[in-house]
Amino acid sequence: MAALGFALWAEPRITPRWSTRSVLLVAVLLRLCFLLRPPELSDDIYRYLWDAGSTFAGKNPYALAPSAEVTGDLERLALQQQVNHPELVTIYPPAAQVIFALARLAPAGLTGFKLALVLLDLCACLVAARLLRALGLPPWRLALYAWHPLAVIEIAGSGHIDGAGVLLLLLSFSALVGPSSLRSGALAGSAFAASVLTKLVPLAWAPFLLLVGGRRRVVPFLTAGLLTAVALIVPFLPEIRHGLGTLSTYTQTWEFAGLAFRTLRQLTGSGELARRLLGGGFVVIWTWVTIRALRERPVSTGPGNGQLGSALRASYRIAIAFLLLSPTLHAWYALYLAALLPFVAGPAGFVLSGSVFFGYTVLPRFAATGEWIETDSISIAVGVPVAVAFLVAAALRCFTRRQIRPLRPRSGSALRQRPDR
Repeated sequence: MAALGFALWAEPRITPRWSTRSVLLVAVLLRLCFLLRPPELSDDIYRYLWDAGSTFAGKNPYALAPSAEVTGDLERLALQQQVNHPELVTIYPPAAQVIFALARLAPAGLTGFKLALVLLDLCACLVAARLLRALGLPPWRLALYAWHPLAVIEIAGSGHIDGAGVLLLLLSFSALVGPSSLRSGALAGSAFAASVLTKLVPLAWAPFLLLVGGRRRVVPFLTAGLLTAVALIVPFLPEIRHGLGTLSTYTQTWEFAGLAFRTLRQLTGSGELARRLLGGGFVVIWTWVTIRALRERPVSTGPGNGQLGSALRASYRIAIAFLLLSPTLHAWYALYLAALLPFVAGPAGFVLSGSVFFGYTVLPRFAATGEWIETDSISIAVGVPVAVAFLVAAALRCFTRRQIRPLRPRSGSALRQRPDR
Protein backbone atom coordinates (compact mmCIF):
# COMPACT_ATOMS: atom_id res chain seq x y z
CA MET A 1 0.00 0.00 0.00
CA ALA A 2 2.84 2.39 0.87
CA ALA A 3 4.61 1.73 -2.45
CA LEU A 4 1.41 2.23 -4.45
CA GLY A 5 0.58 5.37 -2.50
CA PHE A 6 4.04 6.81 -3.15
CA ALA A 7 3.79 6.02 -6.87
CA LEU A 8 0.42 7.76 -7.01
CA TRP A 9 1.73 10.79 -5.13
CA ALA A 10 4.83 11.04 -7.33
CA GLU A 11 2.95 10.55 -10.62
CA PRO A 12 2.76 14.26 -11.56
CA ARG A 13 6.53 14.50 -11.15
CA ILE A 14 7.83 11.03 -12.01
CA THR A 15 5.63 8.60 -13.93
CA PRO A 16 6.52 4.95 -13.19
CA ARG A 17 7.56 3.10 -16.35
CA TRP A 18 5.71 -0.13 -15.61
CA SER A 19 4.23 -1.76 -18.67
CA THR A 20 0.95 -3.67 -18.61
CA ARG A 21 2.86 -6.92 -19.06
CA SER A 22 5.16 -6.29 -16.09
CA VAL A 23 2.23 -5.27 -13.88
CA LEU A 24 0.35 -8.45 -14.78
CA LEU A 25 3.43 -10.62 -14.20
CA VAL A 26 3.89 -9.27 -10.68
CA ALA A 27 0.13 -9.62 -10.09
CA VAL A 28 0.32 -13.33 -10.95
CA LEU A 29 3.31 -13.87 -8.63
CA LEU A 30 1.59 -12.08 -5.75
CA ARG A 31 -1.50 -14.25 -6.12
CA LEU A 32 0.53 -17.44 -6.25
CA CYS A 33 1.92 -16.59 -2.81
CA PHE A 34 -1.56 -17.00 -1.31
CA LEU A 35 -3.24 -19.47 -3.64
CA LEU A 36 -1.98 -22.63 -1.93
CA ARG A 37 -2.70 -21.38 1.58
CA PRO A 38 -6.02 -22.30 3.23
CA PRO A 39 -8.41 -19.39 3.88
CA GLU A 40 -7.40 -17.74 7.16
CA LEU A 41 -9.32 -14.45 7.29
CA SER A 42 -12.74 -15.61 6.10
CA ASP A 43 -14.66 -18.86 5.81
CA ASP A 44 -17.13 -17.70 3.15
CA ILE A 45 -15.59 -20.02 0.57
CA TYR A 46 -17.01 -23.04 2.40
CA ARG A 47 -20.49 -21.67 1.83
CA TYR A 48 -19.58 -21.34 -1.86
CA LEU A 49 -18.48 -24.98 -1.96
CA TRP A 50 -21.63 -26.07 -0.14
CA ASP A 51 -23.87 -24.25 -2.61
CA ALA A 52 -21.93 -25.69 -5.55
CA GLY A 53 -22.31 -29.18 -4.11
CA SER A 54 -26.07 -28.68 -3.82
CA THR A 55 -26.27 -27.59 -7.45
CA PHE A 56 -24.22 -30.57 -8.63
CA ALA A 57 -26.46 -32.90 -6.64
CA GLY A 58 -29.47 -31.56 -8.54
CA LYS A 59 -30.75 -29.61 -5.53
CA ASN A 60 -31.75 -25.98 -5.43
CA PRO A 61 -29.19 -24.23 -3.14
CA TYR A 62 -32.00 -21.93 -1.92
CA ALA A 63 -34.20 -24.84 -0.81
CA LEU A 64 -32.65 -25.65 2.57
CA ALA A 65 -30.24 -24.16 5.05
CA PRO A 66 -27.10 -26.30 5.50
CA SER A 67 -28.08 -27.20 9.08
CA ALA A 68 -31.44 -28.53 7.85
CA GLU A 69 -29.94 -30.95 5.36
CA VAL A 70 -29.33 -34.55 6.37
CA THR A 71 -26.46 -36.14 4.47
CA GLY A 72 -24.56 -39.39 4.66
CA ASP A 73 -21.70 -38.13 2.52
CA LEU A 74 -18.69 -37.80 4.82
CA GLU A 75 -17.05 -35.12 2.67
CA ARG A 76 -20.22 -33.06 2.59
CA LEU A 77 -20.76 -33.64 6.30
CA ALA A 78 -17.29 -32.22 7.02
CA LEU A 79 -18.05 -29.23 4.80
CA GLN A 80 -21.33 -28.71 6.63
CA GLN A 81 -19.37 -28.08 9.84
CA GLN A 82 -17.31 -25.34 8.17
CA VAL A 83 -20.16 -23.29 6.71
CA ASN A 84 -20.79 -20.03 8.57
CA HIS A 85 -24.35 -19.32 9.73
CA PRO A 86 -25.55 -22.79 8.70
CA GLU A 87 -29.02 -21.97 10.00
CA LEU A 88 -29.54 -19.53 7.10
CA VAL A 89 -30.28 -20.28 3.46
CA THR A 90 -27.62 -18.94 1.09
CA ILE A 91 -27.73 -15.21 0.39
CA TYR A 92 -25.69 -15.35 -2.83
CA PRO A 93 -27.60 -14.43 -6.04
CA PRO A 94 -28.10 -16.75 -9.05
CA ALA A 95 -25.08 -15.63 -11.11
CA ALA A 96 -22.87 -16.34 -8.10
CA GLN A 97 -24.39 -19.83 -7.92
CA VAL A 98 -23.48 -20.43 -11.57
CA ILE A 99 -19.91 -19.29 -10.90
CA PHE A 100 -19.69 -21.53 -7.83
CA ALA A 101 -20.79 -24.53 -9.88
CA LEU A 102 -18.32 -23.78 -12.70
CA ALA A 103 -15.46 -23.21 -10.24
CA ARG A 104 -16.20 -26.56 -8.62
CA LEU A 105 -15.38 -28.25 -11.93
CA ALA A 106 -11.74 -27.31 -11.40
CA PRO A 107 -9.57 -30.13 -9.99
CA ALA A 108 -7.70 -30.00 -6.67
CA GLY A 109 -10.72 -29.18 -4.50
CA LEU A 110 -10.43 -25.96 -2.51
CA THR A 111 -7.24 -24.84 -4.27
CA GLY A 112 -8.74 -25.44 -7.69
CA PHE A 113 -11.84 -23.50 -6.68
CA LYS A 114 -9.68 -20.56 -5.59
CA LEU A 115 -7.63 -20.84 -8.80
CA ALA A 116 -10.78 -20.41 -10.88
CA LEU A 117 -11.64 -17.22 -8.98
CA VAL A 118 -8.06 -15.94 -9.34
CA LEU A 119 -8.21 -16.45 -13.10
CA LEU A 120 -11.41 -14.40 -13.21
CA ASP A 121 -9.65 -11.71 -11.19
CA LEU A 122 -6.71 -11.64 -13.61
CA CYS A 123 -9.20 -11.29 -16.46
CA ALA A 124 -10.57 -8.25 -14.61
CA CYS A 125 -7.03 -6.83 -14.67
CA LEU A 126 -6.91 -7.27 -18.46
CA VAL A 127 -10.23 -5.48 -18.89
CA ALA A 128 -9.02 -2.68 -16.58
CA ALA A 129 -5.93 -2.30 -18.80
CA ARG A 130 -8.20 -1.81 -21.82
CA LEU A 131 -10.18 0.87 -20.00
CA LEU A 132 -6.95 2.66 -19.06
CA ARG A 133 -5.97 2.78 -22.73
CA ALA A 134 -9.40 4.13 -23.64
CA LEU A 135 -8.98 6.91 -21.07
CA GLY A 136 -5.44 7.69 -22.14
CA LEU A 137 -4.06 6.90 -18.68
CA PRO A 138 -0.58 5.40 -18.13
CA PRO A 139 -0.44 1.58 -17.90
CA TRP A 140 1.31 1.59 -14.50
CA ARG A 141 -1.99 2.60 -12.88
CA LEU A 142 -3.22 -0.95 -13.37
CA ALA A 143 -0.98 -1.81 -10.39
CA LEU A 144 -3.31 0.18 -8.12
CA TYR A 145 -5.68 -2.77 -8.38
CA ALA A 146 -3.55 -5.65 -9.65
CA TRP A 147 -1.01 -5.27 -6.81
CA HIS A 148 -3.44 -4.03 -4.18
CA PRO A 149 -3.29 -6.21 -1.03
CA LEU A 150 -7.09 -6.24 -0.97
CA ALA A 151 -7.35 -7.95 -4.36
CA VAL A 152 -4.49 -10.32 -3.64
CA ILE A 153 -5.54 -11.42 -0.16
CA GLU A 154 -9.32 -11.40 -0.50
CA ILE A 155 -9.41 -13.32 -3.78
CA ALA A 156 -6.25 -15.45 -3.89
CA GLY A 157 -6.16 -15.89 -0.12
CA SER A 158 -9.80 -16.06 0.96
CA GLY A 159 -11.40 -16.88 -2.39
CA HIS A 160 -14.14 -14.25 -2.34
CA ILE A 161 -16.65 -14.11 -5.18
CA ASP A 162 -16.46 -10.30 -5.39
CA GLY A 163 -13.61 -10.52 -7.91
CA ALA A 164 -15.98 -12.18 -10.40
CA GLY A 165 -18.48 -9.37 -9.84
CA VAL A 166 -15.73 -6.83 -10.51
CA LEU A 167 -14.84 -8.58 -13.78
CA LEU A 168 -18.43 -8.51 -15.02
CA LEU A 169 -18.85 -4.85 -14.05
CA LEU A 170 -15.65 -3.81 -15.85
CA LEU A 171 -16.71 -5.88 -18.86
CA SER A 172 -19.92 -3.89 -18.96
CA PHE A 173 -18.00 -0.61 -19.03
CA SER A 174 -15.53 -2.00 -21.57
CA ALA A 175 -18.28 -3.13 -23.94
CA LEU A 176 -19.46 0.47 -24.17
CA VAL A 177 -16.03 1.80 -25.15
CA GLY A 178 -15.76 2.76 -28.79
CA PRO A 179 -18.33 3.45 -31.51
CA SER A 180 -21.97 3.09 -30.55
CA SER A 181 -23.69 -0.11 -31.70
CA LEU A 182 -26.70 -2.17 -30.68
CA ARG A 183 -24.46 -5.21 -30.11
CA SER A 184 -22.19 -3.42 -27.66
CA GLY A 185 -25.22 -2.16 -25.75
CA ALA A 186 -26.60 -5.68 -25.48
CA LEU A 187 -23.25 -7.13 -24.35
CA ALA A 188 -22.91 -4.41 -21.73
CA GLY A 189 -26.44 -4.99 -20.43
CA SER A 190 -25.90 -8.73 -20.20
CA ALA A 191 -22.60 -8.35 -18.34
CA PHE A 192 -24.12 -5.78 -15.99
CA ALA A 193 -27.08 -8.00 -15.12
CA ALA A 194 -24.69 -10.87 -14.39
CA SER A 195 -22.60 -8.54 -12.21
CA VAL A 196 -25.63 -7.46 -10.18
CA LEU A 197 -26.71 -11.09 -9.77
CA THR A 198 -23.24 -11.97 -8.50
CA LYS A 199 -23.28 -9.25 -5.84
CA LEU A 200 -26.11 -6.72 -5.69
CA VAL A 201 -23.84 -3.71 -5.08
CA PRO A 202 -23.27 -2.73 -8.77
CA LEU A 203 -26.99 -2.02 -9.17
CA ALA A 204 -26.29 1.50 -7.89
CA TRP A 205 -24.08 2.13 -10.94
CA ALA A 206 -26.73 1.46 -13.59
CA PRO A 207 -27.24 5.16 -14.49
CA PHE A 208 -23.53 5.64 -15.07
CA LEU A 209 -23.37 2.77 -17.55
CA LEU A 210 -26.35 4.22 -19.40
CA LEU A 211 -24.48 7.53 -19.42
CA VAL A 212 -21.53 5.91 -21.20
CA GLY A 213 -23.74 3.97 -23.58
CA GLY A 214 -25.71 6.94 -24.84
CA ARG A 215 -29.33 7.04 -25.96
CA ARG A 216 -28.90 4.66 -28.87
CA ARG A 217 -27.79 1.80 -26.63
CA VAL A 218 -30.32 2.25 -23.82
CA VAL A 219 -32.91 -0.14 -25.30
CA PRO A 220 -30.50 -3.01 -26.12
CA PHE A 221 -28.77 -2.53 -22.76
CA LEU A 222 -32.00 -2.80 -20.78
CA THR A 223 -33.46 -5.58 -22.96
CA ALA A 224 -30.37 -7.78 -22.79
CA GLY A 225 -30.00 -7.08 -19.09
CA LEU A 226 -33.59 -8.11 -18.40
CA LEU A 227 -33.33 -11.29 -20.49
CA THR A 228 -30.07 -12.26 -18.77
CA ALA A 229 -31.58 -11.67 -15.35
CA VAL A 230 -34.62 -13.82 -16.21
CA ALA A 231 -32.41 -16.61 -17.58
CA LEU A 232 -30.37 -16.65 -14.37
CA ILE A 233 -33.27 -16.38 -11.92
CA VAL A 234 -35.85 -18.78 -13.41
CA PRO A 235 -33.88 -22.03 -12.77
CA PHE A 236 -33.84 -21.23 -9.04
CA LEU A 237 -37.56 -20.52 -8.69
CA PRO A 238 -39.54 -20.72 -6.48
CA GLU A 239 -37.08 -21.45 -3.64
CA ILE A 240 -35.05 -18.33 -4.37
CA ARG A 241 -37.50 -16.46 -2.11
CA HIS A 242 -35.74 -18.11 0.84
CA GLY A 243 -32.56 -16.32 -0.19
CA LEU A 244 -34.47 -13.05 -0.14
CA GLY A 245 -35.42 -13.86 3.45
CA THR A 246 -31.74 -14.20 4.34
CA LEU A 247 -31.05 -10.90 2.57
CA SER A 248 -33.74 -9.27 4.71
CA THR A 249 -32.14 -10.69 7.86
CA TYR A 250 -28.78 -9.34 6.74
CA THR A 251 -30.01 -5.82 6.05
CA GLN A 252 -31.95 -5.63 9.32
CA THR A 253 -29.55 -7.20 11.81
CA TRP A 254 -25.99 -7.47 10.46
CA GLU A 255 -23.41 -4.92 11.55
CA PHE A 256 -19.64 -4.65 11.61
CA ALA A 257 -17.06 -1.85 11.54
CA GLY A 258 -19.51 0.80 10.36
CA LEU A 259 -18.46 4.03 12.08
CA ALA A 260 -21.42 6.06 10.81
CA PHE A 261 -23.87 3.38 11.90
CA ARG A 262 -22.40 2.95 15.37
CA THR A 263 -22.31 6.72 15.87
CA LEU A 264 -25.92 7.21 14.80
CA ARG A 265 -27.11 4.29 16.89
CA GLN A 266 -25.51 5.77 19.98
CA LEU A 267 -27.01 9.20 19.24
CA THR A 268 -30.52 7.94 18.47
CA GLY A 269 -30.62 4.89 20.71
CA SER A 270 -32.09 2.85 17.84
CA GLY A 271 -30.32 0.61 15.37
CA GLU A 272 -33.38 0.53 13.11
CA LEU A 273 -33.56 4.33 12.96
CA ALA A 274 -29.82 4.53 12.29
CA ARG A 275 -30.20 2.14 9.34
CA ARG A 276 -33.05 4.20 7.90
CA LEU A 277 -31.13 7.45 8.25
CA LEU A 278 -28.07 5.95 6.57
CA GLY A 279 -30.23 4.50 3.80
CA GLY A 280 -31.84 7.88 3.23
CA GLY A 281 -28.44 9.56 3.26
CA PHE A 282 -27.16 7.14 0.64
CA VAL A 283 -30.18 7.84 -1.60
CA VAL A 284 -29.52 11.59 -1.32
CA ILE A 285 -25.82 11.16 -2.18
CA TRP A 286 -26.63 8.78 -5.03
CA THR A 287 -29.10 11.29 -6.48
CA TRP A 288 -26.62 14.16 -6.18
CA VAL A 289 -23.79 12.18 -7.79
CA THR A 290 -26.03 10.98 -10.60
CA ILE A 291 -27.27 14.49 -11.42
CA ARG A 292 -23.72 15.82 -11.30
CA ALA A 293 -22.53 13.08 -13.67
CA LEU A 294 -25.32 13.83 -16.12
CA ARG A 295 -24.47 17.54 -16.12
CA GLU A 296 -20.71 17.09 -16.33
CA ARG A 297 -19.22 18.02 -19.66
CA PRO A 298 -17.43 15.04 -21.17
CA VAL A 299 -13.79 15.25 -22.14
CA SER A 300 -13.40 13.16 -25.26
CA THR A 301 -10.60 10.58 -25.11
CA GLY A 302 -11.57 8.66 -28.21
CA PRO A 303 -14.58 7.57 -30.26
CA GLY A 304 -17.54 7.18 -27.92
CA ASN A 305 -15.45 7.46 -24.75
CA GLY A 306 -16.30 11.02 -23.75
CA GLN A 307 -18.56 10.00 -20.86
CA LEU A 308 -16.43 7.10 -19.60
CA GLY A 309 -14.34 9.23 -17.25
CA SER A 310 -17.43 10.92 -15.82
CA ALA A 311 -19.12 7.56 -15.24
CA LEU A 312 -16.09 6.05 -13.50
CA ARG A 313 -15.69 9.10 -11.27
CA ALA A 314 -19.35 8.88 -10.29
CA SER A 315 -18.98 5.13 -9.60
CA TYR A 316 -15.96 5.87 -7.40
CA ARG A 317 -17.92 8.40 -5.31
CA ILE A 318 -20.84 6.01 -4.92
CA ALA A 319 -18.50 3.19 -3.87
CA ILE A 320 -17.04 5.37 -1.09
CA ALA A 321 -20.50 6.48 0.06
CA PHE A 322 -21.79 2.92 0.12
CA LEU A 323 -18.88 1.65 2.21
CA LEU A 324 -18.91 4.52 4.71
CA LEU A 325 -22.69 4.42 5.20
CA SER A 326 -23.03 0.64 5.35
CA PRO A 327 -23.73 -0.82 8.82
CA THR A 328 -21.61 -3.80 7.78
CA LEU A 329 -18.17 -3.18 6.33
CA HIS A 330 -16.04 -6.25 5.76
CA ALA A 331 -12.74 -5.79 3.97
CA TRP A 332 -13.74 -7.60 0.79
CA TYR A 333 -16.68 -5.23 0.30
CA ALA A 334 -14.09 -2.64 -0.79
CA LEU A 335 -12.94 -4.70 -3.78
CA TYR A 336 -15.22 -2.71 -6.09
CA LEU A 337 -13.64 0.49 -4.81
CA ALA A 338 -10.14 -0.94 -5.31
CA ALA A 339 -11.04 -1.86 -8.90
CA LEU A 340 -11.88 1.79 -9.61
CA LEU A 341 -8.60 3.16 -8.22
CA PRO A 342 -6.67 2.85 -11.52
CA PHE A 343 -9.13 5.28 -13.08
CA VAL A 344 -9.99 7.59 -10.18
CA ALA A 345 -7.51 7.38 -7.32
CA GLY A 346 -8.44 9.97 -4.72
CA PRO A 347 -6.82 10.07 -1.26
CA ALA A 348 -10.01 9.15 0.63
CA GLY A 349 -10.77 6.14 -1.55
CA PHE A 350 -7.17 4.94 -1.51
CA VAL A 351 -6.98 5.18 2.29
CA LEU A 352 -10.37 3.47 2.73
CA SER A 353 -9.25 0.55 0.57
CA GLY A 354 -6.46 0.00 3.11
CA SER A 355 -8.11 0.94 6.40
CA VAL A 356 -10.74 -1.79 5.95
CA PHE A 357 -8.06 -4.26 6.97
CA PHE A 358 -8.36 -2.98 10.55
CA GLY A 359 -11.58 -4.97 10.69
CA TYR A 360 -9.50 -8.12 10.97
CA THR A 361 -8.22 -7.10 14.40
CA VAL A 362 -11.27 -8.88 15.77
CA LEU A 363 -9.93 -12.25 14.63
CA PRO A 364 -7.12 -13.03 17.14
CA ARG A 365 -9.53 -13.03 20.08
CA PHE A 366 -12.10 -14.95 18.07
CA ALA A 367 -9.52 -17.62 17.20
CA ALA A 368 -8.38 -17.90 20.81
CA THR A 369 -11.72 -17.82 22.66
CA GLY A 370 -14.44 -18.21 20.03
CA GLU A 371 -15.90 -14.83 21.03
CA TRP A 372 -16.65 -12.32 18.27
CA ILE A 373 -16.35 -9.00 20.08
CA GLU A 374 -16.30 -5.77 18.11
CA THR A 375 -15.27 -2.59 19.87
CA ASP A 376 -15.64 1.04 18.85
CA SER A 377 -11.90 1.16 18.22
CA ILE A 378 -12.31 -1.06 15.15
CA SER A 379 -14.84 1.18 13.42
CA ILE A 380 -12.80 4.24 14.41
CA ALA A 381 -9.63 2.71 12.92
CA VAL A 382 -11.50 2.00 9.68
CA GLY A 383 -13.37 5.30 9.32
CA VAL A 384 -11.26 8.07 10.87
CA PRO A 385 -8.24 7.74 8.52
CA VAL A 386 -10.61 8.23 5.59
CA ALA A 387 -11.97 11.47 7.09
CA VAL A 388 -8.43 12.70 7.78
CA ALA A 389 -7.32 11.90 4.22
CA PHE A 390 -10.32 13.74 2.80
CA LEU A 391 -9.77 16.82 4.96
CA VAL A 392 -6.03 16.98 4.28
CA ALA A 393 -6.59 16.63 0.53
CA ALA A 394 -9.25 19.36 0.62
CA ALA A 395 -6.95 21.68 2.58
CA LEU A 396 -4.09 21.11 0.14
CA ARG A 397 -6.35 21.84 -2.83
CA CYS A 398 -7.52 25.04 -1.19
CA PHE A 399 -3.92 26.09 -0.44
CA THR A 400 -2.80 25.30 -3.99
CA ARG A 401 -5.61 27.37 -5.49
CA ARG A 402 -4.65 30.34 -3.36
CA GLN A 403 -1.01 30.01 -4.38
CA ILE A 404 -1.74 30.05 -8.10
CA ARG A 405 -4.49 32.68 -7.98
CA PRO A 406 -3.33 35.71 -10.03
CA LEU A 407 -2.85 38.96 -8.16
CA ARG A 408 -5.39 41.65 -8.94
CA PRO A 409 -4.63 45.37 -8.43
CA ARG A 410 -6.87 47.14 -5.98
CA SER A 411 -9.56 49.39 -7.40
CA GLY A 412 -8.28 52.87 -8.16
CA SER A 413 -4.66 51.96 -7.54
CA ALA A 414 -3.69 50.61 -10.93
CA LEU A 415 -0.41 52.01 -12.17
CA ARG A 416 -0.74 54.16 -15.21
CA GLN A 417 1.85 53.57 -17.84
CA ARG A 418 3.68 56.79 -18.68
CA PRO A 419 3.76 57.48 -22.43
CA ASP A 420 7.12 57.27 -24.10
CA ARG A 421 8.71 60.54 -24.96
